[in-house]
Amino acid sequence: MKHAPTIALALGLSISLPAVSSAQEVAASTSSIRAELAANAQNSLAETILGAASLASGFALPPGWEISSEDGATKVRFQGGKEHSDPTPSGFVFSKWSVGLESLLEVPDGPVKLSSLDGMARSSNLEFKFRRIGVRIEQNPAAAAAICKRARVIAKTEDVGCHKAVGEFLPDELTLFEQNVPTPVGPIRSWTVSAKVGTEKFEFIDPATLAARSNNKAPWSISLGYALGSADARQLFVASASYQEVFELQDEKSICLPGPAPQTCVSGRAGPPARTRKSLLSAEYRQRLSEGLAISALVTYDAENDVSAAEIPIFIRGIVGDELNAGLKFGWRSDTDEAVAAVFVNKPFSGRLFN
Repeated sequence: MKHAPTIALALGLSISLPAVSSAQEVAASTSSIRAELAANAQNSLAETILGAASLASGFALPPGWEISSEDGATKVRFQGGKEHSDPTPSGFVFSKWSVGLESLLEVPDGPVKLSSLDGMARSSNLEFKFRRIGVRIEQNPAAAAAICKRARVIAKTEDVGCHKAVGEFLPDELTLFEQNVPTPVGPIRSWTVSAKVGTEKFEFIDPATLAARSNNKAPWSISLGYALGSADARQLFVASASYQEVFELQDEKSICLPGPAPQTCVSGRAGPPARTRKSLLSAEYRQRLSEGLAISALVTYDAENDVSAAEIPIFIRGIVGDELNAGLKFGWRSDTDEAVAAVFVNKPFSGRLFN
């Protein structure tokens, strides 16, 4: 007959607890460990593909603060969110709600050259995002879970990681454990939906009086994206569609008051910014060449305005320890027919910068 366990108290009293079948305990414990191993497999994707600042959008954006500078525009960004992972018969599904706040510390005069066709590149903005990732893992995680459970029984604690517990208390079974640990098998799929609203200050000249004016506008956008990555975390393809309502500065020119010569003239942008709609379709391919080097090719088409853009960023991680990341970006736009290049840098303060 199975006896109920008893807890002995310091005062000599005792409380009898209801008996729980060992089969139920084992099943619950094994299920918990399998979920933990799946989560570890999920975490192994944290370094999916090198990216920086606005391009780190493949699978899961990390939390934390960062500061970046590109083409004269300096930005500070905060990213935070709630993550959840659910095991499935063939792997797991990872979901994340996140909120990002981006503020411009310094904005250059004139257009941002290498922001693709993104009409919100010059704005401070608030972004809400939901991302869902589906990952298949190799089957038979039960063997690894069983080894982990025995190691934790020997260790007399559930608060130690499986790999550490097996390595310390069952070293002879470590190889077998590692062979059965769930590992991702490709392809890894992800889809994302996001909404962004911003604020942007514009300065211009009143053509009627030549007086300097300014106003604030609120651009916004909604986006849908899909990502497909290799199981070895070295390749990633991202496709996205975005609708934006943004504001663009007028061209700079000489503005003169009407009347006989000599006329009073100033140089500037005549009138307030114009509202512009953008329907952006983008495709991006990323390739991690080594642990600290990656290259990307991004093509964007604005169907609303019949404008195309292409960018080839090269990402370099950890140029000063792990404290500074940088890269070189080449770009081209069909509306200006100009090929340009720029250097960008990024400094993460907490969390991970790269996917």
